[in-house]
Amino acid sequence: MRQKRMHPERWRHFLIVCGNFHAMGHFLFAGQQSYFDAYTGYFAKLLHKEKCPRLVQDFVNDSFRHMLAFDLELAIGTWLYFISDVTDPNPMLLITDPAAYEAAIQSSGGMVAFKFLEDIETPVLHWLRSGRDGNGDKVEKLHAHAFHLNRSTTHKVNCVLISLLAIMSTRCVEPEIAAIVKSTVAMSITGRSLQYVDRLLESLNFLQEQRDGKFAAFDRSLHYSDEIEAMLHVAHAWEALENGETASNDPITQAMLNGAATVRRELREKFGTDLTLPTDPNPLWHTGHAVKVSGTNVKGMQPWLFRQHVADGACAGEQRSLRENWRKYVERVIAEQLFPF
Repeated sequence: MRQKRMHPERWRHFLIVCGNFHAMGHFLFAGQQSYFDAYTGYFAKLLHKEKCPRLVQDFVNDSFRHMLAFDLELAIGTWLYFISDVTDPNPMLLITDPAAYEAAIQSSGGMVAFKFLEDIETPVLHWLRSGRDGNGDKVEKLHAHAFHLNRSTTHKVNCVLISLLAIMSTRCVEPEIAAIVKSTVAMSITGRSLQYVDRLLESLNFLQEQRDGKFAAFDRSLHYSDEIEAMLHVAHAWEALENGETASNDPITQAMLNGAATVRRELREKFGTDLTLPTDPNPLWHTGHAVKVSGTNVKGMQPWLFRQHVADGACAGEQRSLRENWRKYVERVIAEQLFPF
């Protein structure tokens, strides 16, 4: 990107695409930051998720795996609560007409849980599925959703540019090029399973780093050659034998199911089974004390509404000083930062 800015003529034939695995990770981090006060902070404390703070700075120390495990526990537990425990509104309405289901919810805490599923957890599941299926069309939509989330709540402002570049790589190019970009979001060297390209490259780099100090005189000619495919087969088979699954498959473990059961039980105890009864306090506030959702702290109490305010230009997003609607923002950033030529 820096070279394209400094030497636009030299690099004008190069298209910047996005690493979707890292985009998914930053989406996880942004969702945690967005709903920490109203939802995730409470469960992070309840489930002893010390490695899932409000602000996740980067991918070091397995932060992605910790956050993904936490999100999957929340997703499974919250979905089970709405489908299996809530009697009013009718659970079938959630499947057939989510908008009508939302309109029937009168519980403030129940609304927070519902919007968290809609805004964060369901897209996370689609991020995972799109990587496994290599679904470039779905990834494009996910980047559009991530653009608004990143612009409103994430502390890393460059994440917005990543989402914008990803959308431009499929929407601002010839249809033939867009088709190539979409069809190459994920791949597999071994044929075991698809994964996002940047995640595959990281696994290759990790394997090479591991082997650099082992039998260097003999092995160096192997793990930097075509034999890397066979070595990946061996590495994946060994990992599956030891752990039951390879890490790149993002498996659901028994510990995660136990966490999901705790989430479901807590929601049932706090909200009951009838969400059509009017209640204002949200008992899942991160401090452990119920707080009225109708307060003035829209950003913390109703993050979905705050995101809409930022998109409309009524509020400035996290770490931002300008109030501008999303279209004006896109036009300005493209002209001033991405392609000022």
